[in-house]
Amino acid sequence: MRRASRRLAFAAALRRADGGLAVIAEIKRRSPSAGDIKAGSSALDQARLYQAAGADALELNAWYMPSDPKISCEAIEDHHLSLLKELKAVVTIPVSMKL
Repeated sequence: MRRASRRLAFAAALRRADGGLAVIAEIKRRSPSAGDIKAGSSALDQARLYQAAGADALELNAWYMPSDPKISCEAIEDHHLSLLKELKAVVTIPVSMKL
């Protein structure tokens, strides 16, 4: 039930009362084609800045991961889930994760 209510909250955030366009700000550390975007950046700081700038929702991109190529897939998944929880704790707007 909680998952369904979170989806509804995310969808509701995209329907602005003023009829304007909603903004989903993406938190992404690196790109498959371009490499590092902002090395050493803090996802939590980015989230706070995006919310302060008026973003309606946040999306954590799966490319936001530790830089050590020897880290296991399970460790990366744990990292993403932990980071997602941390993001939800520092902002009041909905947060999703793109895999």
